[in-house]
Amino acid sequence: MKYLEDEIAMQTSREISNEIDREVLWSMLEELGWIRTGCYSKPHLAPDYKIQEVQDWVKENALGHYENYYTDFIFENSQDAVMFILKWS
Repeated sequence: MKYLEDEIAMQTSREISNEIDREVLWSMLEELGWIRTGCYSKPHLAPDYKIQEVQDWVKENALGHYENYYTDFIFENSQDAVMFILKWS
């Protein structure tokens, strides 16, 4: 039982660490002019099929660099961000 608790604690710790790292990186990118947007208030809770649909659309339509976390995106190209907002908001 202790092993399972330790494993859950380690996994949770890794997830929190990854989320903090992403937030720091994305904040730095925003300072460089990247634009952050998304289509769900809690992107990690969106249905899997919707996450895939949004990610596929961005992959097919974005012209510049971008990063994503589920359905939360940050775009280097402001036109990509505008197109995303028009499509998914």
